[in-house]
Amino acid sequence: MALSHGTSASSAPGLDLFEGTPYRTIQRLRAGGMGEVFLVEHRTTGRRVVAKLIHAKLAADPALVERLRIEAQSAAQLDHEYVVKILAFEQTRTGRPFLVMEYLEGRTLAEEIMARGPLPVLEAVSFSCHLLSALTAVHEKGLVHRDIKPDNLFVCPSSDGTRCLKLLDFGVVRVMPGSHAVDPLPHDFRTRTGVVVGTPRFVSPEGAMGQPVDPRGDLYAVGLCLYIMLVGRGPFDHFDGEQMLLTAHATEDPEAPSRLSQTPIPPELDRALLKALAKNPEDRFQTAEEFQHHLEQVEVSLRRPSGWLETTAFHAGDVAPLQPAVTLTAPQPTVETRALPSPVVSPLRPSTPASDSPVPPAIEPSLAPIPATADRTRLRLSPLVAAIVFTIALVIAGLAALGLVTVLRGSP
Repeated sequence: MALSHGTSASSAPGLDLFEGTPYRTIQRLRAGGMGEVFLVEHRTTGRRVVAKLIHAKLAADPALVERLRIEAQSAAQLDHEYVVKILAFEQTRTGRPFLVMEYLEGRTLAEEIMARGPLPVLEAVSFSCHLLSALTAVHEKGLVHRDIKPDNLFVCPSSDGTRCLKLLDFGVVRVMPGSHAVDPLPHDFRTRTGVVVGTPRFVSPEGAMGQPVDPRGDLYAVGLCLYIMLVGRGPFDHFDGEQMLLTAHATEDPEAPSRLSQTPIPPELDRALLKALAKNPEDRFQTAEEFQHHLEQVEVSLRRPSGWLETTAFHAGDVAPLQPAVTLTAPQPTVETRALPSPVVSPLRPSTPASDSPVPPAIEPSLAPIPATADRTRLRLSPLVAAIVFTIALVIAGLAALGLVTVLRGSP
């Protein structure tokens, strides 16, 4: 736990539950079914941290004390920016065990959604990526959280000033078989088959049926949290009662969030969520890293400006050279063709189809001038040639007339 605005309450006057420990009480933050949460200060260094103190009536239960130890030992191994840091496991003078955690300023994701309603798509996707990054570290240690829900996620400032999401509360963590992440659990403390562990609203289908839960059960819960961030409620919140909720998780198909959200949700995000919420673990994302990578691709596409086209780098040698363009030229001005009666058969193609071709060849007009042959078409001279011929004819006629005059003058 950490500091959450609007939930603090003063401790009893003159009573310091942490008397005799390295810490002194600053403020009581909240109380729950398992214990109380306090803001405390280290007596020597003055550092402010958070203490999660188990209730006095439960302190005599060895199983609960062992569970708190497992939580401390599990989380203490995770040095990750999106996982709350566990600093110590202590006991008060009266024998009440407590966890010491880093002090965070902010509020839970549940309180964030209650105050703001559904979050913007980009913000919801970004928070989900933080959570999946944390779960990658958790799962690599051989641990399954088993209680991913908005109440166990904390929205707070990060080192760069932006807001981030941190994972809290490893109270029902499961140590996977063969893992050496923590000391072996006592035999009577291991989860029994058929027992539902976690919060019914956020339990996986296999968890709802009392079956063993592996890391893919945590990914199902991440899908539920993202669904709530986008829509403002879970896909099965309309079912009443714990048993109906468990049955819905095990048997009911969730509705696509885009059908319920007041803001547009891209199809690829719809598909990612429905994949994460698949009933069969084999049909979900198989690792937190895979799920995170998919959401990061969605985030990139959402940040891309509208109408943006992606530029792809390539080597110039991989591109085929351009073919020279075909230029159509007009017929030479020395001759001009006379229109031919239709149909016109191109001299470049046979006038009859080949014997083995079921379809006659296409008739294409020829762009070249038609040869000046007498048996195909008649040509008329161009104006320039006609003028030349006419001039020559005049000269010949003039010479002929001059000769005739000369002959007539010389006759008797």
